Amino acid sequence: MLRLLLKTITASLSYLAKGIEYIFDTAWLMALAPFRALAGNANMPPKFNPEVTGEDLLAGLQTKREQAVVNAVTKDGVATIYKYAKATPLQRSTIDLSALPAAVRATLLTMSDAELDVLSTAGQHEVRKFANGQEHNIFGLPKVDVNAEPMLEPEREVVAPGNAILLQMQTRIAREMKKNGGSLDFKMPLPGS
Repeated sequence: MLRLLLKTITASLSYLAKGIEYIFDTAWLMALAPFRALAGNANMPPKFNPEVTGEDLLAGLQTKREQAVVNAVTKDGVATIYKYAKATPLQRSTIDLSALPAAVRATLLTMSDAELDVLSTAGQHEVRKFANGQEHNIFGLPKVDVNAEPMLEPEREVVAPGNAILLQMQTRIAREMKKNGGSLDFKMPLPGS
């Protein structure tokens, strides 16, 4: 019991000493504050000199608003995206995408069937964000880069489904010509040989 009493008294005295030390430190700093301010050692905030005027800010905001209106996809554009995404591969070639910006058209034309299925089930708000190049939160779909330069030439030849057989035949002929040293003499295998 006596130990507990002594511990309490020593703890109280140490707290009292720390409090007195804090009071003297604060009083000392307050006494020296006017001299530090006169000597230039005070913590003064730096002077603010704006480099941009209010007119510049308003002009920049106005141009951003105009660009947003030009690049914004309307309800008709969203409907066109849904129509394209829900269509079969043969029907897609007949859908007019001219109402959409070039970047959205390029993205739609390069998407796989699985990505188009995901796009067809997304909500209108997400599809509008997708078309405007914003974060759309549709898992598995790329973000449209509305500021990208449109491609003038396609990277690879696009083959219509009806021309696939023709392309296969041309490939076989070219392969046979390469085997035969450039001649078109085909040697048909005889049955049983």
